[in-house]
Formats: sequence, structure tokens, C-alpha cells
Amino acid sequence: MPCGLADKTVLWCWNTMVISCISWTERKKPCSTGRKHRKKALKTRNCSGRSATKNSMNKLLFGAWLLFLLPACAGSRYTHGRIKDVSGEELYTSMQAELVQCETLHGRARVNMDDDGVQSMLADITMQTDSFIGISMRVLGMEVARIYITADSVQIMDRVNKQYLPRSMADFSARFGIPLSLETLQDLLLGRPVWDEGTWYPVVAEDLYRLQATRPGLQNTLDIYPGFLPARQMITDTEQQRTLDLETGGYKKTDGQTFSMNRHIRLDAVDKYAIQLEWASLSLNDPVSFDFQVNPRYEVVH
Repeated sequence: MPCGLADKTVLWCWNTMVISCISWTERKKPCSTGRKHRKKALKTRNCSGRSATKNSMNKLLFGAWLLFLLPACAGSRYTHGRIKDVSGEELYTSMQAELVQCETLHGRARVNMDDDGVQSMLADITMQTDSFIGISMRVLGMEVARIYITADSVQIMDRVNKQYLPRSMADFSARFGIPLSLETLQDLLLGRPVWDEGTWYPVVAEDLYRLQATRPGLQNTLDIYPGFLPARQMITDTEQQRTLDLETGGYKKTDGQTFSMNRHIRLDAVDKYAIQLEWASLSLNDPVSFDFQVNPRYEVVH
């Protein structure tokens, strides 16, 4: 599975549905104590034609997944404190008790991307637990894509090219070399650790708790703030050379629960991706709906 952390962002440049191809650079340190992120320059090259549309769809599909992984400097109110001597089981249980639980989620995420200047995109995200996730992507006020995710499918409406792209969840996973499911995507949306099966063992750390779980070919490291909130998860698949690094923070109270409003992830699997997101608005457990009606005039692209 995945692991890593960088301050380089996925760039979707929508000009006839052009999503750029990404290169990225490392930043020096993860931000777990309130320090500001350094901005990184992105190098992009535009793709065009039908092959470009296929590549663009790959980026869009993964971009949708990345939206669930919202970089972060968390507020000291929820992240600072004294490190205590606790067992791995006690630490993991205490963290689980702090994780967000909800039946529905609806909010708007601001996506900031650097390419010789800041570019922005807005994503309206709606979730009904164990039922669906809906995403509307907007650039300059115009909806460029609408995505509908269920347990077995990922459906995309490309508003710019007037295309409909139905995909299975299995295909979605295969495209990016990571095992995905609706449950996993829900955890990512809510800022909960993913792929956390196994026995966790505590590791000595200075200002954070740290748990590690190791299986053949897979190492999972979880940093936890003194208040038992997730700070960072690093997953390394040594057999297939895949890494994921997810940093969560910017915690604030939302509907009586502590929610991480900021995320930063880097994935190195089939390709390399990075993105920064910040929730601009958010509500939990309110009634939700998501309209996904495919225009019959749209071209179906398999």
C-alpha cells in the first residue's frame, strides 16, 4: 500500500478537460506543530486529443480520490499536551474513540494548486454512509465534472467534453495500484486512518504518540497527537514499491465532534500525486441528496 509526504499539488488545468501531468518535489519536514508549509513549484505539460482525454480521466479519477484526503497544521487546543506511558492497545482504543462518526456529510472543499502562482478549484462533496459519495468539481464557477461513487462503481460526467465515463470500483483501484472501496473512501473523507488492520505496537516519540503495525511486505506507521487525534499515517508496500503519506490537522469542533479541516497527502504508486485541500464549509448528519442524471446526448466512454 501507499506512504509519503510532500508539498506538491495535483494540477487539474481544465481547458477542454485538460488535466495536467505532474512532477513534484519534496518539502523538508511535515507540519505537525503549526509551522507553515513551504510552497512548491509544479511542472506541468498539457495533453490533448483522445489519448489526452483518457489520461485526463485517470487524473480526474484519482483527483476524486485525493479529495478525500484533505495538509495540515492542527490547532494546539486539540493537538498539544503531555505524552503519557500507555500501551499500544490503550492508545489505539483512545484514538478510535476520538474519530468522527456520522451518517451523512456535506461540505465544500477549497483546493489550492501551485503552478507559478496559485490556482484554485472548489469541490462540493456529499456522502451518505455506506450508500454513496457525490462530488461536483468547479473551476471559475463552472461545473467541469460530476462524480458518483457507490460500493461497486465510479461514474463520471465530463461536462466540458460532454462525455459519460462509467467505471467499476475494481477498475478504479487498478488504475492507481491501490485497493479502494467505498468504506475506505469514507474513512478518508472523515480523516480516519485507512488499512489499519493488524496488531499495533507503541514506539517512543518526543511530542507525538506513534504506533506501528508490520505485515510481510507492508509497514504502517501512525502518529497520534497527545489528544489522541490522528496526525499522520505512513504506509509503505515494500513488495510493490508503493507509498502513501497522509497528514491531518486543522482540527475544530463540528456538530459536537472534532474534525480535521485540512489534509495533505502524497501517493507514489502507478504515478506520483500530491494535493492540498481545506474544508471551507462542512455539516454532519443533515439530510443529503445528490443529483446524477446522465444527459442522453453525452458520449459514453468505456
